[in-house]
Amino acid sequence: MSQQIWQQSVSLEELNQQLTPSCRFYGLCYVAKNENSLEAEFLVTENCLQPAGLLHGGVTCLLAESVGSVAANLCLASGVHGVGMSLNGNHLRSARRGDRVKMVAMPRHIGRRTHLWQIDCFADEGNQKVIAVVSLTVAVVDPV
Repeated sequence: MSQQIWQQSVSLEELNQQLTPSCRFYGLCYVAKNENSLEAEFLVTENCLQPAGLLHGGVTCLLAESVGSVAANLCLASGVHGVGMSLNGNHLRSARRGDRVKMVAMPRHIGRRTHLWQIDCFADEGNQKVIAVVSLTVAVVDPV
């Protein structure tokens, strides 16, 4: 996507001030808004682990959906909202306590009534290893 996708002018500071309680609980923080992507990070803590001591897939999906939904809404003109319609997560590698996970949300389709976002999740010192790929379909709806 080569055209300008963002319709809302919001700073990273404003995005971080508007985090939902669940995103705050897991320590999500927006770190970059690029031409065609939105990036966030969190540190894998005790709160993020499943019983085997690995990053819980549900936490990954919850935070990925949050990042993708925020990105989708930044692409919409005022007067409409984007809401999650379908989520699919593929977990490829594990992350452990102390790992920093970076999530990069990129649009695959931006339409009038639906968006498709891919959220790539990375974890290691250089954020080079993909640990999960999450696909989020967003419905564009009128406000209630």
